[in-house]
Amino acid sequence: MRVFTNDYEVTDKVYILEDTILPTNEKIRAIRKFLKINQKELAGDNIDRSLISYIENGKVKLSNETAKILASNLSRILKEKNLNYQVDADYLLADEKKQASYRLNTIIEILKNMMKDSTDEFLTKFYMAEELLRKWDIPSKKAAIYDLAGDYFFNKLNYYRSEFYYMMALGNYFRLNDYRNLVKVCTKIVRCLIKRGEYEEAISLNDYAMSIIEDFKILDSDFKERILFNNSLALFKMELYEESLNCLDKLILEFDISEESKHMDILLLKANIYNLIGKLEESLEIYKQLLELAKQSSNLERMAIAYNNIGAIYHRLNNIEQSIKFLKKSLRIRRNIKSERLVFTIKSIINILFDTGEYNKSKIYLFELLSIAKKEEDISLLIETYCRLMDVFLVDLVDIEDEKFIDEMIKFVRENREAEGIGELIAKLCKYFVNKDIYKIRDLFDRG
Repeated sequence: MRVFTNDYEVTDKVYILEDTILPTNEKIRAIRKFLKINQKELAGDNIDRSLISYIENGKVKLSNETAKILASNLSRILKEKNLNYQVDADYLLADEKKQASYRLNTIIEILKNMMKDSTDEFLTKFYMAEELLRKWDIPSKKAAIYDLAGDYFFNKLNYYRSEFYYMMALGNYFRLNDYRNLVKVCTKIVRCLIKRGEYEEAISLNDYAMSIIEDFKILDSDFKERILFNNSLALFKMELYEESLNCLDKLILEFDISEESKHMDILLLKANIYNLIGKLEESLEIYKQLLELAKQSSNLERMAIAYNNIGAIYHRLNNIEQSIKFLKKSLRIRRNIKSERLVFTIKSIINILFDTGEYNKSKIYLFELLSIAKKEEDISLLIETYCRLMDVFLVDLVDIEDEKFIDEMIKFVRENREAEGIGELIAKLCKYFVNKDIYKIRDLFDRG
C-alpha cells in the first residue's frame, strides 16, 4: 500500500562561474578572465575602464548602477560568444554567502531532476551541497536539500536514512517558521515510520502535524487527506480495523477525492479491511469499483491488484471457477509489466489447484516459478518450488519429461546441503524414492 506523495517541478537557471565563490571584486575579475576579455571590453561605452580596475582591486565598492551596466555588457558578450550562462546585477553584487545560495539553488534543481530516475549521481551533487552548507549556514537551502535527500533515500528503500534527513529538514523549517513545509515533511517522516512498522509513532506524529495545521490555519487540504489516509493505514497495520475504517470514512466525508490514484488507494484499503473482517461481499464490491477505476485510467498495476484480490475473495466464497478466472487475468498483466508481485499471483493459483486436487494442472505454474527462481538466483524460492513439485510427484503420475526435474533436484541438494529448508526437500525425495529406486537415496547423501 503506497502513501500519498508529491511530484517535482524543475527549472533551469545557471549563472556564470556559479561554482566559484569569491569576494565581489575578485569575482568580477574571475568572470572577466574566464571570458578572456580586457577591462575596456567589460566597461563598454558607458563607464570608464579605470573604474573596472578600481573595483577589481577592491578600491571602489561595486554600486547597483555599475552592476546593472556590467550585467548588460556581460549578457551581450555571452551572447556573442554563444555561452549559455546567465548574469544580472544582483548576482554581480552578491557577497560570498549569497553566491553560495545561488550555487545551492542550481544544485537543488539538479537534484530534483535526478530524483526522477533516483540516480546514484544524486549523492555526488548532494555531498557537494553538504560541503557548501558546512561553510554557509543557509536554513532555506538546508531545508530544501535535506528534504530532497530524504526523498532519495525513501525511494531507495532506506527508511532510516530517509528519516534522518527529513528530521534535518524539519529542524530548518522550524528555524524558518515555515509551518506549511514543516507539516509536509512530518507526513514524509510518517511514511518512513509506517514502512518500518512503527505505527503508533506514525499516528502520534500525524496528530502533531494536524495540530500545526489547526494552530496556524494551514488551508492546504492535501495535508489533511494524507494524515487521515496514513492514520487509517497505520491502524490497519495494527489490526485495528474499525478505527481504520472510521478514518477512511472521515476522509471520504470531508474531502472530494478527485485524484484517481488517491481514490484507488482509498478503495483498496477499504476493500482490504472488509476482507479481513469477513465482510466478503462488501469487499468484493469495492474491489470491482477499484477495477473499473483502474481500467478507466489504464493503471495496469492496480488492475492486476484488483483482479488478484477479486480472485482471492471468490476462492474464500468457494467459487473456484471465478477465482481462477480472475487470478489468471492478474497473472497475464503481471507477466506483461514484470510486476514484483508476479510470484505472489502464481503461488495463489498453485494453492487453489492444490486445494482442488488438480495437481497436474499446477505443474505449468510450478515450472514458471522454477524459471523465475533460477533467473533471480533465489535459493529460498527454488527450494519451496521443488518441494511443491515433489508434492505433485508423490500423488500423481510422473511423466518422462518430469524425471529430469527429479535428477535436477538431486544435483541441487548435493550442491546446497547447508541451505535453509533443504531438509524438507530431502525428506520428500527420500519418500518418493523409497519404493522406486533406493539407490537414488544414496545419491542424495553421496558427497563424491
